[in-house]
Amino acid sequence: MICSMTAFARAQLKKSPLEVHVEIRSFNSRYLDTVFHLPRQYSEWEKKLQKTVTEVLTRGRVEIRIHIDRETSREPVFKINNPLAKAYFDALTRLNDHLGLKVPVTLDQVLALKEIIQQPEADQTSEDDLKIVENRTVQQMSVRLSTA
Repeated sequence: MICSMTAFARAQLKKSPLEVHVEIRSFNSRYLDTVFHLPRQYSEWEKKLQKTVTEVLTRGRVEIRIHIDRETSREPVFKINNPLAKAYFDALTRLNDHLGLKVPVTLDQVLALKEIIQQPEADQTSEDDLKIVENRTVQQMSVRLSTA
């Protein structure tokens, strides 16, 4: 019999090429309310993971944080958004002229604006990756929470 719906569980799994860290917190609630915090590239997994959780839990507010690191054999290559950088530079130059400033626009000022240098996109996620997260981590922790 469940004694308390308030629980916390943490697990880590390293299965090449993934290293998965999962935290689950549950709180007393009349209905089942699950909240996922996933890396953006894994957001399409949310419905499948929710199904996994609902197979084990029937009520409570459950917050699940999943952090996934993928081993890569290559160095990341950052993308530079040259048209956006030029547009920002031109806008800052016009603003300088409008304000009557005699200070040149610097690279630091341009880089302080968003999305000039962008991180490389993560590799495509796979169903195998989902199975690693789902079968080895989320289910185990859901069972721990349901017996807390």
